[in-house]
Amino acid sequence: MDSILQRPFNILDQLRRQRLLLKVETTKEILNEIVFYLHTTNNRANGLHRLSTVCQEFSSVYMLIPFDNLEIIKHEFFMIIGRTFEMLLAKARLMSMSKEDEQHFYELSYFIVNLCFHKNTEIENFYIGNNEKLNYHDEEEGFNQISYQRIFLTKSFFERFIKLITDDLIINDYPPFHVKYKVAHRLLHLCTELDNIDHNILIDPIINCLKSNFYLDTFKTVDLRQPTYNPKQLFFISECAEFLSRRCWKRRTEISKMLCAPMLEFSRDIFKQHLPILLEGEDLDNNNEYFMKGAKIQTVTLHIKLLNYFALEPTARKYFYLGSQSNNKIISQMIKIISRPSLIESVYANQQLFHADVGLVSYAIILLYNLVFEKKIFYLLRQDSTVLNACSELARTKDLTIQFGSQTLLAVLNQKEIDEINNPSKIAQNYLHYIEYMIDEPEHTYHGVRLNGVLTNLEIIVQNDEVKEEITNDDRGIPVLARCTYDKRQEDEVQQTATRILLSISFIGQNAVDKIVDNESLMRYVHRESRSDNMKQSWTNEALLWKTGEEDKFILMQEEKKEKEQLMIQEITPPAAIFEESKAIYQYVRGDYRFNLGDAAISDIYVMISYCEDDIEICQRIYDTLKTNTPYHLAMNKYYMYSASPAAVASTIEKADVVVMCLSNKYRLSTVCRLAAEYIEKRQRPIIPVIIEANYKPTGWLNIAVGARRFIDFTNGDLDVTYNDLIREIADIKSNKN
Repeated sequence: MDSILQRPFNILDQLRRQRLLLKVETTKEILNEIVFYLHTTNNRANGLHRLSTVCQEFSSVYMLIPFDNLEIIKHEFFMIIGRTFEMLLAKARLMSMSKEDEQHFYELSYFIVNLCFHKNTEIENFYIGNNEKLNYHDEEEGFNQISYQRIFLTKSFFERFIKLITDDLIINDYPPFHVKYKVAHRLLHLCTELDNIDHNILIDPIINCLKSNFYLDTFKTVDLRQPTYNPKQLFFISECAEFLSRRCWKRRTEISKMLCAPMLEFSRDIFKQHLPILLEGEDLDNNNEYFMKGAKIQTVTLHIKLLNYFALEPTARKYFYLGSQSNNKIISQMIKIISRPSLIESVYANQQLFHADVGLVSYAIILLYNLVFEKKIFYLLRQDSTVLNACSELARTKDLTIQFGSQTLLAVLNQKEIDEINNPSKIAQNYLHYIEYMIDEPEHTYHGVRLNGVLTNLEIIVQNDEVKEEITNDDRGIPVLARCTYDKRQEDEVQQTATRILLSISFIGQNAVDKIVDNESLMRYVHRESRSDNMKQSWTNEALLWKTGEEDKFILMQEEKKEKEQLMIQEITPPAAIFEESKAIYQYVRGDYRFNLGDAAISDIYVMISYCEDDIEICQRIYDTLKTNTPYHLAMNKYYMYSASPAAVASTIEKADVVVMCLSNKYRLSTVCRLAAEYIEKRQRPIIPVIIEANYKPTGWLNIAVGARRFIDFTNGDLDVTYNDLIREIADIKSNKN
């Protein structure tokens, strides 16, 4: 040991033994002595060795040294480390490294990463740290004026690191424990975790890594008796995929087009090699079979996690269904994973995501969750009873992600039974948990799920009134959905879906309405967007205003109008003649008689047909038949959805003497239809419920709305008889009215 460095090493040894915190002045003295030595030594190789040794020593006691002090961060010592490491990065790519160089390369990278992770910015005084004028930040640089990140992660660092990846690691094959893989994995992990760097410069190199044969070949090297990954596997299988999943959202559409198809082809070989062992088992000499399968389970899990990145992109989902038969098989393989009894049993016993079985099932079910947005895959899963049975089992597990995925799949694949979903309270809690975590994330993503997808599914599940109640009663519920609505950082799709969800929640009662009205930011947004040029968007906001006050005003106005009309009639109408029933003449109509417009003058009966626009075909036939065979005034908006304001629909209902309500599951799930149906109920208009969907039985709010009334079923028997039955019902109501 050189005598000039003897004192610093003695101090570090004392720190290690006594666990004492070093003072700032003493630290500066140590760094000064090291820098003096590096400047005065004539042997560059010896200087590099000493620098590496110092970094190794510092790494072992760095928590005891005030590396987060501003004066320490600015010290020349760290500038020397940064430039030295850049030299080693270049050397690693251009020429073979000696064992000593590899050791220096490893030690410097370890120390740099520790500093950037744990001591990147100086400790601030509370008052200074919370005062923008006193705590100056350089907005152009994207991080504090002085930080280890700025010292080490320079433009030249990234240039050399990228060259190491593109010109070496995806071209040359090294032993799995080679130092280049260790350092590359470490540096890429650092870049993945740090926010304030330009991740875009690393995207193309990482894409090349995943497209390379090294990615697939590395999977083939994972052995059953291997408890964890080697450095090469960590770099290609874990860290490259993790960087893509977390830091490549702005180019996801483009990346999915490039990578989705080849990744699905890789999946064929990956699953063929590993899944049979995970699902069927293999005879092992070692008794701890689960432990020995650890690396294989994690390998498959990480690849499924990467597939989830593509499944979030609408244009990429078709690749999972179209193309080669092996792509279709991926869906069936995910179903095998989530339905495997041994895995279900393990998931019941464990809830930690880092548990291998929990991670595997979690990402498999989230992949199916993301793929269900593709219509063809939706119908494929809907017809597979194995999926529903597995989801029923997994919905009761402890892991929140598995709960969320399985409960959502059960609900969306069984929309007809939305009022019968199990544990709606827990489902609501899981959704709020996901939304709360995602809303402040830059890419609005959490555990492989995107915010827009969560809200799309919640719009279906919130049709369950118990889910509405839970969201209303939860202190997070309406406020977090309101933020999704008015927060300018959100996509239009997110804002509009969240508004529709709030509209659905408003049906649950006055408590929900009061909480919506009390949110001033939300109501400002709703008032503004009710005047939007987007018809669908403006209708939703108009409807929300209607439910939060405008409806009551409209009803009051109608009552006042009715009172005035009655007063006017009383003033101008002479006393009516006494009606003698014995002198009345009745016309008896046979049951098979068909009404015709030529048979009578136009009636004063006003018939409204209330229907869901998705059922337009059969409802149009009902309208045409009534128009041809009855003398009644008919009202049916052929472009009903988002074309008429709630007030316009209410005005039509005010005129109606009879409402023919066309019942189906689509009507049940339609917010537009519920808005009309509730107004019909409030104004006590006579209802004739007709079934237009085979085997449909009203549930939830719709069942309450129609009550014990007799149904007319247009899906069974002779249509002529059914039409006549409807006409007789209208005639009976007309008779009662007269």
